Amino acid sequence: MEPVASTAMISALVGYLAKKLKEKKSLTDFFSDFTDATVRWIRPLFLTDDEKPKEPIEDLTSAPDEKLNIEAVEIMLAKALKKDPSMEIHLKNMYDVIKDKYDNTLIFEDIKAAKDIEFHAEQEKSEAIIKGIESDQGKINIVIKQK
Repeated sequence: MEPVASTAMISALVGYLAKKLKEKKSLTDFFSDFTDATVRWIRPLFLTDDEKPKEPIEDLTSAPDEKLNIEAVEIMLAKALKKDPSMEIHLKNMYDVIKDKYDNTLIFEDIKAAKDIEFHAEQEKSEAIIKGIESDQGKINIVIKQK
């Protein structure tokens, strides 16, 4: 299992993508929010060689509120990071962009882990949206400090 920080960043990224799709925006609109290097990393995960959305992305585009579609894209990203952990830098860059767009409000949503969940964050404002956090075994500890 990937670190909880990666899980939270993946959830934020997929949540942001779903939000864009709900607003009838395209993948191109989503990609335009990020650097070229980051897009080069995520584009092949989302699109086939002929630029068509892969099945999980197509499903999310059709029904961005559907929990199974969201989870499928999260799993796809988690697998990609597991295969190449060095790509987490791109995930972090995307997460930072998303965090800035949400005016420094951290969003912890639908995070599930088999063991303890430990997440620490520092931000300008100590605001967070927390819901749907589950740990099958152990404790959940989220600490948000104001800078």
